[in-house]
Amino acid sequence: WLDDYSTTVTLPYYGLAPDYGAYEAGWERPVFELKTLPVNDGTLPDVNEITTIDGMDYQKKLLINDYLFQDATLAESISQYVSDAASGNKLLPTYYGKSGNYPTKIGALYGGATLGAYVIAKSSGYIEFSVPSLSEMRSNCYGGGKSSTIQVQWKRQGESSWHDGESVTFDQRVFTVNFVAYGVPQTAEPIIVRINSTGSNDVYLTDLTLNGFEEYTGDDPTSVSTLSERSGGGIFFTSNGIIAYGDIASISIVDAAGRQVASSALSQFCNLASVGKGVYAAIITAKDGSKTVKKFMRQ
Repeated sequence: WLDDYSTTVTLPYYGLAPDYGAYEAGWERPVFELKTLPVNDGTLPDVNEITTIDGMDYQKKLLINDYLFQDATLAESISQYVSDAASGNKLLPTYYGKSGNYPTKIGALYGGATLGAYVIAKSSGYIEFSVPSLSEMRSNCYGGGKSSTIQVQWKRQGESSWHDGESVTFDQRVFTVNFVAYGVPQTAEPIIVRINSTGSNDVYLTDLTLNGFEEYTGDDPTSVSTLSERSGGGIFFTSNGIIAYGDIASISIVDAAGRQVASSALSQFCNLASVGKGVYAAIITAKDGSKTVKKFMRQ
């Protein structure tokens, strides 16, 4: 009995949609007011954060969306930003951790990463990303052994010498590196970021995300509006859904191709648990017929 002390309880479900309680049952709308706003638990980025640089307002623009290095060659979506790389680097689309054989065995301490990796060769390997602007750059990094070290450098367009950021050393485990936190500046102008492998072991990159900037156009009535304190939007994101406050008739979520991927009716909540990573727009229709459109990114 020590080997089997758990009990499994199976509850039958005969509904046709997520259970919204009184809404699904068709009862009269209950009277309540949600007092506590949800807090981002880290699984979603801050949506359309507004950044002011030199008196101008900018919002994030997606450049590379959680790239997993699972293609036989670098996809154009990422190769267009790679300006240089060491010849000793390697692309390993089926890498799953040191000594690991996908899918039967995960390599040592590779938990939390995904299939596929880009290897920056030890000692003198590097890769450079040249982007039109930079608001965010991060990647999961796996150390090929002890003393795996990343040295971050950057330079602006026209500069001949590199500015040094910080170094970070980690061992044979997954380590999430936010390159902006290690000395790469946010900028609305072109910039080159160089990731150097200076330690005695290779560095494996995966789950690479890179965002630039675009001018904030939230005051343009014809544009897709953004979520910020200045907009006064009562729309908030949780790890598995979107909440729109007010007298809501419907919420519709569409992808970049205009396809509806999720929806709800007569509810302030729309479940996004089954919606994959990518850029979407939430179309919120109030009972008075007014509509609000919010663009967001799900990672």
